[in-house]
Amino acid sequence: MYTSAVSRSLWVSSLLLVLAACSDAEAPAPVSTPSPAIHDDGRGAEPNDGERAQAARERRDAGGVDAEVSVESDGVQVTFPDAIGPLDPGAAPRGLDGTDARTCRPCHTEIYREWRRSLHRQSWTDPMFQAGYRRSPHLPCRRCHAPLEESDAAPADDSLAADEGVSCAVCHVRDGHVFGPEAAGAEDHASVASSAMATGAACAPCHQFNFPGPDDMPGAVFDPHEPMQNTVEEWRRSEFADTPCQTCHMPLRTDGEGRRYRSHEMRARRNPELMRQALDVDVQAVRRGAEVIVRLTLRPGVVGHAVPTGDMFRALEVDVFPEGQPQRRQRRELTRHFGPRLAFRDGEPSILVRQRRDERVGGSAGEPEALVFRLRTRRSKVRYVIRHLAMPRADAARDGVPIGHVVTPMVAGNVRVRPQ
Repeated sequence: MYTSAVSRSLWVSSLLLVLAACSDAEAPAPVSTPSPAIHDDGRGAEPNDGERAQAARERRDAGGVDAEVSVESDGVQVTFPDAIGPLDPGAAPRGLDGTDARTCRPCHTEIYREWRRSLHRQSWTDPMFQAGYRRSPHLPCRRCHAPLEESDAAPADDSLAADEGVSCAVCHVRDGHVFGPEAAGAEDHASVASSAMATGAACAPCHQFNFPGPDDMPGAVFDPHEPMQNTVEEWRRSEFADTPCQTCHMPLRTDGEGRRYRSHEMRARRNPELMRQALDVDVQAVRRGAEVIVRLTLRPGVVGHAVPTGDMFRALEVDVFPEGQPQRRQRRELTRHFGPRLAFRDGEPSILVRQRRDERVGGSAGEPEALVFRLRTRRSKVRYVIRHLAMPRADAARDGVPIGHVVTPMVAGNVRVRPQ
């Protein structure tokens, strides 16, 4: 008989898998963490940008690059034929001497610099992901966080898969060809058009997937028919469904030579502008005798998914307190809640953990989230502070993850208390 809903050890192990599976994917002042050395592939000292670019031009002038690449694009399926990893980009495109990110740097300097500080590049080394992975080192986590690792083992700390995470080649290079949203010229390499790369379909392999089942994670207790991360589907149901993910997360920029390109910084929770515009907040405070009743209503702002989205541990942290008295705060956390449910596996009844309710702004209910606080104060103003939590504070403290890496301010303000 299933006496405790879910075995505690199994429950903890399964929850920690979720923490490991996605870290948006971004802290008010990013914490400075040690950056792994650029992968040394044994080719000796790294040539500078000028030398690398000159070598590429010489190969091109010698006829080493085809004027056109004759490859038919099958949309994003060309880039992600099945799941994200393990992934072998194959041979380097003609005119290039490798598929590592350094090869792209001479001609795509701004993009390279943006990518180096992005969470795509830090997908394996991010301290929050590593904390979860140490507790639950499962294969599905590695498939997205170190897709260039060819084996089923965890990549070595000094490997290309660990250092580059989700790199240029992961999204753009296959079997000697470069794929992009549009076909482009034949300088050092030609790119093949894959129009789906400009849509949410390009993001789905790592940002839309169900809970792993027993085949991927022995002892799994979550329902494999339910989404573990549901970001792309949330976007499809939102009022911004006609706006590709890239519009907000990869905005157009201009490089030093006047060329337009999409940013590869992959803006998300580390970007103050995006965080501010993600929520519309309405706050009212009314005095009733010795109490102040604060009603705080949250609606999605300029955002095409739930807030927060991604990992099931993410939450909005809402603090309300009398102005100047943060020690008297009242706090609510809005997140997804899970619990055991009766389900059937191969026709046999079993207990699986499923989502019970979703309190996130713009979550499954789709209704504005209204919170009511009661403060005993005679102050004339009330302050509210809303933060994004990438993981629970207690878990961060336990695992040694800097709190600045976990907590991101979103919206804050004061509201005057009105008489009844």
